[in-house]
Amino acid sequence: RKKKARRAPRKKQRQWKPYSELTWQERKQLEEKDAAKAAAAPKQGEVDGGGGGGGGLLSCLPCFGSSQPTSSSSLAVDNILTMNSDPALLDPRLDRDVHAKYDSLCGPVDPVLYRKQKALFDAGKTVWGVSHTAFDLLAQVHNIPADLKTRAVVGDMVKPCTYSPYFMYLLGRKDNHGMPLTGKATHFVSHAWDYLFSSLSLAVRAHSQFSYNETLEWPVYWVDLFIKDQHNPAPDPNEFTMAITSCKATVCVLDTLNTKPVALGRIWCLFEYLHAIHNAKQLQVFLPDSVLGPGLDSATDTQLASTLVGHGVDVRAAQASREEDVKVIHSLIEKLVGFDKMESVIVESLQEGVERACKEFRVTRSLMARFGGDED
Repeated sequence: RKKKARRAPRKKQRQWKPYSELTWQERKQLEEKDAAKAAAAPKQGEVDGGGGGGGGLLSCLPCFGSSQPTSSSSLAVDNILTMNSDPALLDPRLDRDVHAKYDSLCGPVDPVLYRKQKALFDAGKTVWGVSHTAFDLLAQVHNIPADLKTRAVVGDMVKPCTYSPYFMYLLGRKDNHGMPLTGKATHFVSHAWDYLFSSLSLAVRAHSQFSYNETLEWPVYWVDLFIKDQHNPAPDPNEFTMAITSCKATVCVLDTLNTKPVALGRIWCLFEYLHAIHNAKQLQVFLPDSVLGPGLDSATDTQLASTLVGHGVDVRAAQASREEDVKVIHSLIEKLVGFDKMESVIVESLQEGVERACKEFRVTRSLMARFGGDED
């Protein structure tokens, strides 16, 4: 009797997950696998008979926490094809010189990553954000001085080279950790445009490091100067609300304790705090080390928090660049909770946030002293 042919058992299929849902360890393994494939493939010079490639581009980006700019002389430029992004991947309406500077700092656009992210962007369902490294790159690409306010950065540097959100320059690019510079936002950043851009950048960098130490995941930040179309003169409160509710927490960047922080006098900042609290999102207060350090040497956490909230929150007196924005937000506040209730919940949340920031700062400082990070 003839034996019946049987199919061989199917191999166990690997469970596929979207890149955005991978853990840090899974992403790292994937990047290492891709790097091994790239190393095994023939190099440009071997295929075309030309010179050597320009490898090591991602290593040109400064490491986390470094404020030193990358020297352009350290970049390998033997093969211009490995330096520049594929023109077919770049929006012709964006400034090619800006793209070229990003190419020189962090390497060309990754075609696979770009197509994935561009498809998500075109679908319009993702709340986008940028990594902390995006701030350092923006400062280097546009030579932003340390004493320039965020408002000037937006008006003089971001708007002239864009027709859409600035983060479009970052789609498909990776930082020196091999992680994408853009992705689904995990933290909403509330800040005043009258703060120095360097202070904002420092705040995000410090928060990113602390968050990574806790979760082993690098945060991705929704920041208006990167994500909002700065050519649209009328901000949409619904867009801010959607971004806040989509993120895990709201980072509240403040500049001082002894005097009233600028952000507490801006209606947009107060409106963002209210929506974070209303949607049960943690309000994570950030204060510069130069403020917390001396303060904690002479006062308790509760005393410092009381100093901040002692300045009070006056929603009716808060201002915006456009008077129309004030009227729109006032009407929304009256429908949502009312002015008095809003002021009380913001004061309570800020007090809790400052006390939490003080405790985190004490822990960080003690660890640095213990392991020799800050010893004299």
